[in-house]
Amino acid sequence: VEIPADKDMIRRTKKNARAIFKQDDDSILSEAFRVLRTNMSFMSKKDNPAQVITFTSFNVGAGKTFISYNLAMSFVYAKKRVVLVDLDIRKASLSHLVGAHKTGVSNYLADSALRVDDIIQHMEHFDVVAAGAIAPNPAELLMDERLDALMAELRARYDVIIVDSVPLGIVADASIVNRIADLTVFVLRAGRFDRRQLPDIEKIYTEKKLNN
Repeated sequence: VEIPADKDMIRRTKKNARAIFKQDDDSILSEAFRVLRTNMSFMSKKDNPAQVITFTSFNVGAGKTFISYNLAMSFVYAKKRVVLVDLDIRKASLSHLVGAHKTGVSNYLADSALRVDDIIQHMEHFDVVAAGAIAPNPAELLMDERLDALMAELRARYDVIIVDSVPLGIVADASIVNRIADLTVFVLRAGRFDRRQLPDIEKIYTEKKLNN
């Protein structure tokens, strides 16, 4: 699926560029997100729908956070219960975008006294679990079984869990959090992606290094 660049829209909404997808909007951008949502449904098994959708890329600035946010809005307007989870606990781009407070995933993983309700934030359209405080050992934290417990609890509460993960290959985090994903969306951005890496994506696909 291709998400086109609308330069006029970007210029008009520069101060709030996340708010792209609108209900009953027939713009090319909104329609692209509807197509993405529909195509993902075809990648789901009938008896096991893709509930946890993880976004990754090869490089920073690919647009994972932008797409995660607007896809979440698309599911909201499709009457789904949605939660956005920021697992990029190094950069926390999604948390900054939505204005989520600091208590989040890293705090939950490091502090057994925290409950899931302590880190869920109720936004206008959907819920958010922020990245939390920047940790010196993010890879080790994400290996903790409390991440699995967190996702199990979210699965019980929401129809769709959208995870903004880290770029693949830069750090170990993306491979670690792959264990929680039902469906993985690999994001490429025109002008930011080195075409010489295309065979690497094909290898990841054929060797099934990322779920679905």
